[in-house]
Amino acid sequence: MNIIDFNFEESTSLFEDTINSLNLKPFELFEGILIIKWPNIVKFNSAAMGIRFLDEYSLVISPYQTTDTYSILKQYCNVQNKNDRIKFSINFTDNILYYTNSALFGNGEGPQTEEISQDDLIIDYELGVGFLKDSKICLLCELLGEFKFGPIDASDYLKDFNEPNILKRFNATFEINIIKKYKSKKNSRPFNRGDYLALETVLLTSKLPTFASDHNKFIDLIKKIRFYQKEIRRFSANKNALKVCEIIDQYINKFF
Repeated sequence: MNIIDFNFEESTSLFEDTINSLNLKPFELFEGILIIKWPNIVKFNSAAMGIRFLDEYSLVISPYQTTDTYSILKQYCNVQNKNDRIKFSINFTDNILYYTNSALFGNGEGPQTEEISQDDLIIDYELGVGFLKDSKICLLCELLGEFKFGPIDASDYLKDFNEPNILKRFNATFEINIIKKYKSKKNSRPFNRGDYLALETVLLTSKLPTFASDHNKFIDLIKKIRFYQKEIRRFSANKNALKVCEIIDQYINKFF
């Protein structure tokens, strides 16, 4: 099954500035969806993931150690034969609901929970890779291993930023090789304000389990999430963003 047959075309440059490009730049943090097959079964784990590109051919990620994504990648770090490296996809979409499902569901629950239905994926059974049909850009990737060079120093690249709070050194856990890049033949829909707020609210909500044991930090995070939800509901006529608010309400209720 060829992904190019499904409204995608192979892109020669990841950073080209075209109408179908996300105009990705090195060292900046982008939010993608990593989709990886569970070992030995045709089930897929999906995770909303901060992606930091090093160049056109490599990137780094730092998933939480408590996540299924970290567990799957960790067990493939010591593969010696490059032909046996685990392959997976990283996807960028303008549908906020995919980020929501990937970030909030299935964490630590193993393969019995698929955050994104296989009906929404293009599956290459030979490679064992699932691509999100709704992607605007998707990458076929392989795991090189754990990142062994310590924090990434991007000071030279960010030398024009003089604000003291600008982060210029980044931690990295896994180093990823980009094998192929695809872009959708369909035009992407621009994010509106509701989309951006919804994405930020989802990312904040995904941190709740981390702070569940610290009452004060947990309550402060809840208050921030509730404020963002109020803003989304106040001015957004975006059905997907409003649906995200409903999903977040259901997610928060599990903690009380």
